[in-house]
Amino acid sequence: EAHQRAEGHPERLVVTLARQAQGPVGLAVRLSRRLAEPDLLAPTGKAVALPLGLPRADPEAVLRENGRLVVYGPDSLRLSPQQTQGLRGIAPAVAVEGFVSSQREGEERPAMAFAFGADPVALTVSAERRRPHLTVGQLLVMRIASGVVRFEATLQLQVLYSGVSSLRLDLPEAVAAVARVTSPGIRYRVIDDPAGRADLLPGMVAWSLSGDTEFLGGVPIGVVWEMPLAQLDVGSTVDIAVPRLVPRGVDRAWGQLVLAKAESIEVTPAEDRRGLRAIDPQHDLMPGARAGDAAHAFEFHDGWALTVQATRYEPKDVKATSIERGLVTAVVTRGDLTSVQAVYAMRSARQRLTVHLPGEVDFDTQPLHINGRPVALEQGAGGDYVIPLTGQTPQAAFLVELRYTVRGQGLAIAPPSFPEEPAAQRLCLSLYLPQERAYLGHRGPWNDEIVWTIRGFSSWPRGRQSQAGLQAWVAGPLTEGRDRLASFATDGRHLLFATLRPIPGPEGALRVAAVSEVLLRAVVVLVGLALGLALLRSSGSRRAVVIGALFCAGLLAAVFVPSLSRACLSNAAVAAGLVV
Repeated sequence: EAHQRAEGHPERLVVTLARQAQGPVGLAVRLSRRLAEPDLLAPTGKAVALPLGLPRADPEAVLRENGRLVVYGPDSLRLSPQQTQGLRGIAPAVAVEGFVSSQREGEERPAMAFAFGADPVALTVSAERRRPHLTVGQLLVMRIASGVVRFEATLQLQVLYSGVSSLRLDLPEAVAAVARVTSPGIRYRVIDDPAGRADLLPGMVAWSLSGDTEFLGGVPIGVVWEMPLAQLDVGSTVDIAVPRLVPRGVDRAWGQLVLAKAESIEVTPAEDRRGLRAIDPQHDLMPGARAGDAAHAFEFHDGWALTVQATRYEPKDVKATSIERGLVTAVVTRGDLTSVQAVYAMRSARQRLTVHLPGEVDFDTQPLHINGRPVALEQGAGGDYVIPLTGQTPQAAFLVELRYTVRGQGLAIAPPSFPEEPAAQRLCLSLYLPQERAYLGHRGPWNDEIVWTIRGFSSWPRGRQSQAGLQAWVAGPLTEGRDRLASFATDGRHLLFATLRPIPGPEGALRVAAVSEVLLRAVVVLVGLALGLALLRSSGSRRAVVIGALFCAGLLAAVFVPSLSRACLSNAAVAAGLVV
């Protein structure tokens, strides 16, 4: 709206409305006056009386007048009412109810509020510049490596109310000689004036840290340095005193100390620490602090002292490959071929894994799959083969499937072996024999996982776990490549064997004894008939002795060769026994 000063009354402002006003009308007036009092520009400890004139409507132009007054001020000033004529104190939140304020939120805080009526009003405010309030939060990270100790100190300086030109920081002489400030725009100088370092402790150096402008608000300051560490022998221990950085001239100083993990060096805080409280380095560090390799952490609020003991240990080589589960399925055909499917759930840090396949091996198209995806199998030296593992991470498990056929192996089943000798856990061998073969037993470092099915007087073996269950076990939580395992064709009588940490080479092979089931039954019948014919002319006592001897031989066979005794037990064996 247009406005002008009244003639003869410079303190009176005449506002010309754009149109005739009727009903509620709002009018916003902004007045400003620069305050140049020296006591308000710097904290001198002296208060200044500020009379505040209140704009009022012309009493002759209005019938009644009342209103509210809110006094805002910055945090750097301490405001208090000194004279409040015609004013009644109210809450600032109540004062702004129902009014559209031109004060932007967050600019300044409301210091006081009043309500007034038609009576004359006079307000005088006492203002005092607050002195700066300094808080320093320190994060000191100590990392020990071979031959050197690295320190990273971050000072989170928080300055309230008034700016400061510099910050004093006391450092040990050995640290001040090698330390450097990493924060851009922050400079330091050594305080040589004795008056400026009257409280300096022996062996310490006083720094004055300053920036391009005054410090106000949050200011991060980084200081790093390195200290040499004597060569540590294996098993030897050295004591390291952690240096202190001491901010001076601040209202509150606190901090946290982090001891980081070191490869092959054990870091242990000494028992005689002082002024430190242990905290969780993963959850209790100050906001914004990250130390993923932290082993120990402490918090301090006053003077403290800590000595760290560093002990070196000699690292040992570990297996780069770990086979968590393995399943080898061998199908013995009626010819001279054995079809083999080898599946391994493993983790490896190698780029290539060497595998040795026993016997004369033939491959089909795409014999190697990793997580269900075909991978080219590489030829190694001396008949070995190489599985490329590029693209696999050491932390993630993966599924390796290898299919091949072996000629001339017979019933000596040797699983694939790994020359690098990876850390292997449990390996299962699922063996399929032709249906007409009778299982008599096995030799080798394998445990049978077999149950015998009995029907009538006949019995036959089968695996304790089905092939589908074995495939689900070897895949475990892995989903990629799981469905492909069931495409391997199997047929015949299923036998199951297992071992822990399989022995590589011929010594770890499984040797199975099996004969034709028809031949076995014919031998049992012929032996029974021969004994029956031989006892035709014998006396009853001789027959009883022979039958007792046969019974004892059967018990001994059941104890020492249980698979053979079970295989011989059939309807034909019962018929032969009746003949005897």
